[in-house]
Amino acid sequence: MGIRQFSDFKAELKVGVGKQSIDSIDGVDYSGKWINSAYMTLATQNRMWGLKKNFTFPELETHQTAVTEDGSETVNAPSNCIIARHVWDSTNDYKLTGISFEDYITYTGRDTAASEGKPTEWVRNGDYIYLHPTPDDEYTLYIYYRKRPAYLVADDDTTDIGAEWDEPILTLAKSIALERLQQYEASKKVRENFIDMVRGVVGIYDQESFDRQGFRKVDTSYNRFGY
Repeated sequence: MGIRQFSDFKAELKVGVGKQSIDSIDGVDYSGKWINSAYMTLATQNRMWGLKKNFTFPELETHQTAVTEDGSETVNAPSNCIIARHVWDSTNDYKLTGISFEDYITYTGRDTAASEGKPTEWVRNGDYIYLHPTPDDEYTLYIYYRKRPAYLVADDDTTDIGAEWDEPILTLAKSIALERLQQYEASKKVRENFIDMVRGVVGIYDQESFDRQGFRKVDTSYNRFGY
């Protein structure tokens, strides 16, 4: 996870914007607010600035178990869930099919005991995961999802994402701080630097797909040489 502690982030941000007292204006810890704003903005993005593809942090992909109740069509979604990815029934050893909420509400007879059974479909709506058919027993479900990380609070708190993101978080926080301090041109230049950093760091994650996408195969241009 991150190397910089919350106190390190705040101290470096104050030096970076040339405002040694930004954490004591009217008794408000502005440096901490701007660090957390940058952290949350980065960690909850679906598509990074300047990139043409979606991106997710592996460290924020997790799962939580939930146990169904006989006759109850829902289980609670994880409280820090941004996006529910998959639902797997570990009791019956199969993956449920995701559907839209519009499809779910077209199902009739959901409240009758005769229509209950082993759930085969799911959809998240608000704080709940809706299941169909309505469960007829207790089943243990694994809910796989992208989580929202916790705010940095204590001085020794570190981020939930890799240390390679510490510098981009600090740079984005600097851009946010300069904008709040009405230094718009300086904020814009720092933001451009941040985008360049993001491009470079995301490239590290691309290496994990090296084997999966077959990059070790011989280039097709060598086919004519008998490979």
